[in-house]
Amino acid sequence: MPSSSGPVYGGFTATTLPANDDGSSGLVTLPFAANFWGTTYNALYVNNNGNLTFTQSMGTYTPTGLGAGYHGLPIIAAFFADVDTRGVGANGNPSSGIVTYGTGSYNGRPAFGVEYPGVGYYPNQTDHLNTFEIILTDRSDTGAGNFDIYFNYNSITWETGGASGGSNGLGGTSAAAGFSNGTALPNTYYMFPGSLVNGALLNGGVNALASHTNDGIPGQYVFQVRGGAVEVAPAPPEPDPNPVSFGARVETHEEGDSGVTPFLATITRSGRDLSDTSTVDWQIVVDDPNDLAPGQVLSGQVTFASNQTEVTVEIGVAGDKIYEPSEFVQIKLTHATYGGLSWDTSITGTGIILNDDARTTFAFAGPAIRPEGQTGSTPFDFLVVRSGDVSRTSSVHWTLTNGTTGAQDFSASQPLSGNVSFAPGATQAVIEIQVAGDRVVEPDETFSINLTSATNQTENGSTTGALRATTTGMILDDDSRQTVLVGSPTMLVGPEGDSGLSAFNFTVMRVGDVSGAADIGYTITLPAVGGANAADLATPLTGVVNFAAGSWQTVLTVQVHGNLTPEPDKTFEVTLGGGAYNTLVLDGVIMNDDKVAVSPPTASAAQLASSAPEVSAFMLQLAGGGLWPAGDLV
Repeated sequence: MPSSSGPVYGGFTATTLPANDDGSSGLVTLPFAANFWGTTYNALYVNNNGNLTFTQSMGTYTPTGLGAGYHGLPIIAAFFADVDTRGVGANGNPSSGIVTYGTGSYNGRPAFGVEYPGVGYYPNQTDHLNTFEIILTDRSDTGAGNFDIYFNYNSITWETGGASGGSNGLGGTSAAAGFSNGTALPNTYYMFPGSLVNGALLNGGVNALASHTNDGIPGQYVFQVRGGAVEVAPAPPEPDPNPVSFGARVETHEEGDSGVTPFLATITRSGRDLSDTSTVDWQIVVDDPNDLAPGQVLSGQVTFASNQTEVTVEIGVAGDKIYEPSEFVQIKLTHATYGGLSWDTSITGTGIILNDDARTTFAFAGPAIRPEGQTGSTPFDFLVVRSGDVSRTSSVHWTLTNGTTGAQDFSASQPLSGNVSFAPGATQAVIEIQVAGDRVVEPDETFSINLTSATNQTENGSTTGALRATTTGMILDDDSRQTVLVGSPTMLVGPEGDSGLSAFNFTVMRVGDVSGAADIGYTITLPAVGGANAADLATPLTGVVNFAAGSWQTVLTVQVHGNLTPEPDKTFEVTLGGGAYNTLVLDGVIMNDDKVAVSPPTASAAQLASSAPEVSAFMLQLAGGGLWPAGDLV
């Protein structure tokens, strides 16, 4: 027989239920028929959460009562709670036991057993472990379908998973043990005393599974199933080496924001005769020693007077405004006396220090929207607001992300990431971004500032967490003067010449922002009537006229071929700009300078020239053409 610890046999390991939370086996065939409250079963399901069910598996993790209020699957539950076998140690090796099951023999009879060896609790926790097993043995020697149920417990140190209201395996909706056929009819169920009661089934509890019994073997419970009914015999008297027994409980409530919050621990005494006095030695155990008030003693002794049943110990818990998980506070009873008797005891009362502080949060007060300025740099201030626990220093990391902006939009010394700090008690801090001012006409542009992580100082160092807060900066263009193209003059009249090329030089100017170079496209149009043809011009019909950076004037030259052919005067039209610029139209008249008269007659050069304005087209555009408001030229 395999080695055992306490009554746990540990010999049913043929099949493994892989590490899981709330999982189950497939349908498992039993080595014998089992008549369970009038229904004979030849197979069942092994559930990770400490129980066996018939007809189908069950993943329920928060235990329900198995008494008159239970309606559900037929169930045999040694420890119905949120078992989680996925926990691993620091070295990456499994730290929680893995559930196994199989067939074999027990007490000389064919048997089916399920092992729960050192299993942890949800979520992935292994700081407390439970070891127990369920064994079903064939008792068909007493009648068809008869069998025995064994619940064997070695150690029970946790009672609740984190999703069932527990903290560190304690409190919340505690485990249940027993069995039921699921109908809730009288005499079809049994639930262990102490089920669903905080601390009752744990080692040292008033109904401790690992030390109580119903057959004289501490930690073992046997139930005979005969004719389909489970026989629940009265438990034999427990060994009573001491005339009195002791219990302990600790309050559960909020820690408070400051000062000292008292948590009362109550030590109880009961028994048939309490006429003598008792002393009890105690120790305080907490998750974090910093939770205790300065000067709080960690051990001591209480005295019970004759017939006294309760004594209280005040545990001082330090109030704070720091967000942290709820943590346990325990009082352990280590030694007791009654009259002249003295013995060691192992009784623990547990309370929960409930966190009553809001988590530290960070958020932007809003976007930053303002003009860029025309020179130097302009600060864009982003207000970050801290709430929750603001009693200690915080540091928040931020990054700058371009939207429609580019590197040229920011000061050369502007970093793309950084940190902003909060002093103790401070609720606001500013991230300052330096935007480069300019005189370039451009659209409004945007960028974003992102909070990516925050580090908060704590009593024991610091903690860092990720953030997802974003806001927008909008750079408003404040360069309202547009660049305007003008020509001087807008019409040129000249002879073609007898040979070579004649240059029609149009002076093109721009008014407004001339800080950058500009390439302005042009198109030469040849009118269908009275117009020049392509052979008359040496200049391409499309091209670009260039302005150097800082230059307000350039020349567009149209080259005309000279000839000796008598012909009518001809015209052409040059169009510049468009898009971000105004459209400028320039006209050219190529005068015939050959002596033979041409028919039909055309307008003379003098007539064409006389049709032009008395003042230059440039001045007309500036003063009367509406291209630039009066008084706005500099």
